[in-house]
Amino acid sequence: MTTPTDLINSMIADLYRAGYADSGNFRTLGDSVLDDLGGGAGTSSRLDRSTLPQHVDRMQRLIRLYQQTMRKVGERR
Repeated sequence: MTTPTDLINSMIADLYRAGYADSGNFRTLGDSVLDDLGGGAGTSSRLDRSTLPQHVDRMQRLIRLYQQTMRKVGERR
């Protein structure tokens, strides 16, 4: 079973393999997503439903950032 942590780490690995070093933005955003889910170090494993819209927004930004960066890779080649 793939966890959110596995998914985000795989995305980071893809970015590095593609030649894009993380400026810190991707990892920071990924950490925030994991904290929301309770997947970060020292956090409980519950999602506060009142913060769900903010979590969805962060997750969408993370996916967009990943997709935009990977598109740039394709354009470079």
